[in-house]
This record gives sequence, structure tokens and C-alpha cells, in this order.
Amino acid sequence: MRHQPWDPFSAKANGSVGSVKVEDEPADWQSDLLVLSAFIQGFSEEMSEVLTEIQRAERLSC
Repeated sequence: MRHQPWDPFSAKANGSVGSVKVEDEPADWQSDLLVLSAFIQGFSEEMSEVLTEIQRAERLSC
């Protein structure tokens, strides 16, 4: 039997998936994940800018 990855969004609404209950309404954790992903994206963009400035400073000092 081939392994199929678990997809919580393909599960039937209000169905029991193992010990996890799937609900009709978006759960609080989904909005938390959106906030977390926005934070990570902003953080990585800011770090990219900082690292670029550091690299420029190192090139000028050589």
C-alpha cells in the first residue's frame, strides 16, 4: 500500500480524524498560522535587507 500524506482539508466536515475533530468553522489555529506566516515573511525580508547592507559594507572596506 502506498503512503498517502494526511490532508486535514480533505477530511469530511465534523468527521473524526484519529483523535482530531474537524469543524465547519475555521479554527483559531488557522488565523494564528496566517499571523505567524506573515511574521516569518516580514522577518525574512528584513533579514535579507540587513544581510545585503552588511555585504555591501564588507565590500567597501576591502
